[in-house]
Formats: sequence, C-alpha cells, structure tokens
Amino acid sequence: MFCGQKFGQLYLLNRDKQSALNQSRKIVALNSPLARTLYAAIYENLLVVVANNLNKKRGKKMKNIFLKTIGGTALTILMMVMFALVPVSAQDNDNNQKNDEQTQENSFGTNRGQRLVGTWDAQVTLRNCQTGAAIRTFPSVGTFMSGGTALDSTSGIPQALKTPGQGVWNYVGRNTYRFKIKSFSFDASGNFTGWTIIKHVANLNRFADEYESAGTAEVYAPNGTLIFTGCSTTTATRFE
Repeated sequence: MFCGQKFGQLYLLNRDKQSALNQSRKIVALNSPLARTLYAAIYENLLVVVANNLNKKRGKKMKNIFLKTIGGTALTILMMVMFALVPVSAQDNDNNQKNDEQTQENSFGTNRGQRLVGTWDAQVTLRNCQTGAAIRTFPSVGTFMSGGTALDSTSGIPQALKTPGQGVWNYVGRNTYRFKIKSFSFDASGNFTGWTIIKHVANLNRFADEYESAGTAEVYAPNGTLIFTGCSTTTATRFE
C-alpha cells in the first residue's frame, strides 16, 4: 500500500496485500490507532484503489477522480490517512515543548528532592493567624544544604537580640518541601529569653528558582513553655 500526494490529489495505491501490510507497519510510528485500523482493513481485503485521471483539455479543470473499493469502510480509511499526519505533527510539537520544560525542571539536579538546595532571598510577611491579614514584611536570607540542614538570617529582628537560625528540611513530594528553623532570643541586656521555632511548608515552582511557603513561629520561654504562636508566609527567589 502506498499513500502520497500527486498533482494536489491524495491517492492510495494497492499493489499486493503483502506490500500493503508492510507499509501499514511503518504507520505505527506515526499513529498506532490508524495503523491498527488499516491492518484490519487490509487483512479483511478491504483494499482501496484511487486513480487520478487528469483531463488537461483547455478550459477544463482536473476531474474524473475514480474510486474503487472492496468493502464499505474503504472511504473512511482513506479519509483517516488524509488527516492522520496533521495531529501527529502537532503532538510532536507538544512533546518537544514538554521535553524542553522537563529539561529545565531537572537543571538543578537529577534528584527531584534536592532541587531546594541553595541560597534564597526571601520576603517574610507576618500575618494575623485568624484573618490572614499582613502585619509587616521584611527581607531574610536562607540556605538549604544537600545534607538536609538549613541556615537562616533575618532583618526582622536585630541580630543582637537573636542568633542566626539553624534547622533541618526534608522533601515531602512533587514540588513540596518542609523546613524547621530554631534560633535563641535575648533581651537588650543580653539575657537569654528563650527560643523560637519556625515551621513552614514550601512549594517550589517548576524551574526551581522560586518558592512560596507558609507556617508558624512558636515562641518559647527559657523553661520550654510555649508563650505564643504566630503565623507568616514567605516568597523567595534563588540567590545567584
């Protein structure tokens, strides 16, 4: 079976059953459902012959397209052949675009769980836990290391009143990560006043260059009593 385009008309020519079957196998790579349909039609001797007779007499257009079929589904098969390559081409373009995006997604390592690794510029917004209303926003910087540890430094509290944050992080699944940061607090006289533990869940974007997170800050007294729980969100971009 041979299908092609000649003089602007599609034709389908059957030489013999075996060659038709051989040609149908080549279509599998382009369109498997179409190939299966063609194979079934050929196997049942539903063969199509399209002859293109051109009349080149002056003043007359091309005419006399002759179609001979054995079986009632041959015309349907012919129409399938005519339109099969168009969606395949579009599908190939979509697949190429998805492959390019997947390459970008994996650019920070083949292990998806390690894509958070690096240093991040963050904007932290303290929020009302009941209403979600923003209270104030300030910049911070954080680093997630490949071993699952983390460092944090913030401008929201003078460094003389707290230590840099240290903590851990882990991969939850897909683009979601969880981190927990602890820092010690002091008063203006340098007296130890307790510690704060920040717990956030972060969602990384597909290109691993931005994330958003939300969670709580638990403030403890020196004896370990929970004094206060606050809420916050962050938006972060990779520091490069």
